[in-house]
Amino acid sequence: MCKADVTPYWTCVYDELSRQDPIPLPLQRLFLCLVAIAYLPIMFPLTVGHFVGLDDSYFEFDEEHTFNFLTLMSVTTGLSPLQLYVCVSLTAAFFATLVWADITAIERPFRWPKVWETENNACYDDMFCEPSRKDRLIRRPGNTLSNFFYLFSAMVVLTSSYSRAFISEEKT
Repeated sequence: MCKADVTPYWTCVYDELSRQDPIPLPLQRLFLCLVAIAYLPIMFPLTVGHFVGLDDSYFEFDEEHTFNFLTLMSVTTGLSPLQLYVCVSLTAAFFATLVWADITAIERPFRWPKVWETENNACYDDMFCEPSRKDRLIRRPGNTLSNFFYLFSAMVVLTSSYSRAFISEEKT
């Protein structure tokens, strides 16, 4: 795909993608509707869930713990709220430092090491349409900052694994 074929930024790409797709448009829309219908029980379990046969055990966790994200994370990972707050704080501190370093790089351009070959964007430009910012620490902010939840999840999994291993060593 050449740069002239790329849809302008901040516009919906659905029309362009549907035109390039070899599947006929009515069939594409049918698939889209079927996928949306398939996700309804997941997005609205109380209203749609009963119609597709979800039994009451599906709803017991919500009734017992209500909808509290901190409680949900504590129960599923076995971590205390303090440990979860530490994971969130460390993740936020890392990204805040990264954004701060990027903002201060406006005054003095950031140069990546030449051996990393960061100027070769051929594959990235063909796959994604986010613009690349030259001489910046964060060259593609959407790609970089969207990894916040991945880093947080990794920290939670590692902390949970370490805590469980540490607790099992103490018992033996």
